[in-house]
Amino acid sequence: MLTPMQLIAAAQARSGQMITVVGYFTWRTDTRALWQDRDAYLDAEHERRGDKFDYWAKCVTIYQRDARAREFSDRLVRITGKVVIVRDDDERSLWTCNRVALEDAVITTR
Repeated sequence: MLTPMQLIAAAQARSGQMITVVGYFTWRTDTRALWQDRDAYLDAEHERRGDKFDYWAKCVTIYQRDARAREFSDRLVRITGKVVIVRDDDERSLWTCNRVALEDAVITTR
């Protein structure tokens, strides 16, 4: 299992592979994200580190297979999915927290 930051660092090598990542999941209207931890999410939500900090370096975008994802929001979870790097010409790029994403994701509690 990897953390979101470990996945981001290894994304090129892991692209197309099914992997499991653990972290803090948020379900919002336009984006589902897996954060390194709750503090990383709160840093981004409240811009606690100023406007020059790269908040998105600690989260990956989640494209879930299961419509029940909302019930896992604001919890520590385990997510298994296929690693993708969202390109600029992909319309999903408008709603990513990070270009590294998990597709067909299945979410379970830790």
